[in-house]
Amino acid sequence: MTASATPTASATLTPTPGLPATPVEGNDAATSFPDESGKLWTKVGNAQVDTTQSVFGGASALFDGAGDGLYTADSPDFDFGSSDFTIDFRFRPADISGAKMLYGQQNDGEHSPIMIRQVDSSLYLYTSLTGTSWDIAGRVIATGLSANSWYHFALTRSAGSWKIFLNGVQSDSFSSSGSLFDSSIPLRIGRDDLGNFPYNGWID
Repeated sequence: MTASATPTASATLTPTPGLPATPVEGNDAATSFPDESGKLWTKVGNAQVDTTQSVFGGASALFDGAGDGLYTADSPDFDFGSSDFTIDFRFRPADISGAKMLYGQQNDGEHSPIMIRQVDSSLYLYTSLTGTSWDIAGRVIATGLSANSWYHFALTRSAGSWKIFLNGVQSDSFSSSGSLFDSSIPLRIGRDDLGNFPYNGWID
């Protein structure tokens, strides 16, 4: 999973440091997730490296859907504001039932500047400019997910134009030039801070 302040022109994106191990690497069942940018990622529950499934490097992060997650302290890297940016990762859902958080900085009292959820066989986008309310609340940005299939997800914003790609095919686009809320809480992958919306599957 990667983040960049500068999107590329298409869905063929160049990984850059900022989010955990790009790609995830390590021995099977390892519970450390090195970050090329030097950030410390902490595991919650049974989140671990799995070598049975991967897109890059022979390993990926496995979440069992029972409260697993990864989090790291807030960083200026995650303050997109009104700048151009890219969020890019591969994921393989083990099931397509219920709501699951893939990416976000939400806690019990604060909305996330950007949150990406899998709900059943679709992906939903949430954004907040204030941290107290959603400006985009549950926009469907991709559909037709199947269990046990790898997907390449990419979200880009350039000059206020947002585009979402799934497996290199644009699945949604819209315009929004507001400055995203600068959250101070940890960035989480796989669940929120209370253990809600646990993701079941792999991320690379």
